[in-house]
Amino acid sequence: MDAIKYLESVVGKQNVVSDEQKKNYAKDYTREFTINTLAAVFPQTTKQVQDILKYCVLNKISVVPSGGRTGLCGGANATKGELILSLEKMNKLIEVNKIDRTLKCQGGMVTKEVQKTAEENGFCFPVDFASSGSSHIAGNIATNAGGIKVIRYGLMRDWVAGVQVVLASGEILELTNATIKNNTGYDLKHLFIGSEGTLGVITECVLKLTAPPGELITAFFALDSLENVTALFSLAREFKLALTAFEFFTLEALKKVQEHTHQKSPFKEDHGFYVVLEVEKGDKGELALEKLVETASERELIVNGLLASSSVQAKEFWSLRENISESLSQTSVV
Repeated sequence: MDAIKYLESVVGKQNVVSDEQKKNYAKDYTREFTINTLAAVFPQTTKQVQDILKYCVLNKISVVPSGGRTGLCGGANATKGELILSLEKMNKLIEVNKIDRTLKCQGGMVTKEVQKTAEENGFCFPVDFASSGSSHIAGNIATNAGGIKVIRYGLMRDWVAGVQVVLASGEILELTNATIKNNTGYDLKHLFIGSEGTLGVITECVLKLTAPPGELITAFFALDSLENVTALFSLAREFKLALTAFEFFTLEALKKVQEHTHQKSPFKEDHGFYVVLEVEKGDKGELALEKLVETASERELIVNGLLASSSVQAKEFWSLRENISESLSQTSVV
């Protein structure tokens, strides 16, 4: 039995793509690679993933695990006839544990759906980035994603309580013991967080949840030097702002976004650097931010600044940062 027929016998003919459309699943946002793939296969259970990997090992077929394919590093590209193993159809929520504050789901669940489910249950899953509407949670784990909230909440590694992994041999590792007070031996899940799919395929995961943040204030600043960016960040720390995000980008990045999206800059004049800052309002957050702006202006760290007057304007500020990757992917830059 050839490879395609075997795959069809495992997952069904409708879950194997071997015609020209397979190339759509064999690439990420990069454009520097010539795509060459055997097929794309869409398992729906961990057992099917196990059967596929066992067969591929025995028949010396290389496998590229595929999530939302939103990366810009070429990690999801098949260039040498590899099999694309997509978790697109393994996207189900398994449970939300309100006592342990955890969420268990299949690896193909879209990040935005994880965030939405957490919110609907009174919690927050704080790892966030521009591609959350299409990236898969297992891909986030495999790349140890950071995102725009990393300054407050840390990396993906900090929010993974457990994983289920299928090794290349087909062995299934159940590393999903999410007990908070667990000091029993090696914590093997960390081997797979950030492993880029090289050690196994993450088919299920248990994620930690937290309380939602309070009301947020978003500010947009223009600066003339990188030194002033770092000085502004130090000042924000000095004033003990409850930072949830501090992201900077250059004028060149802003121009790329404007070319791609036709968005306008909040300021009439161009400046070398820009910062999007987000703080939790709390009892003293607004006052602390006002003092930050006053001091930063006195020290000539910022040339201009705006506080978002509505959630709509806050989204406009953030879109100038979040659209950078997509804008660059439309050029030969990446």
